Amino acid sequence: MFSFIHSVLGIFLLILLS
Repeated sequence: MFSFIHSVLGIFLLILLS
């Protein structure tokens, strides 16, 4: 489950930085 949350957070950060 941690991997899933980490993946989502990574994508979310990429969108915010875009």
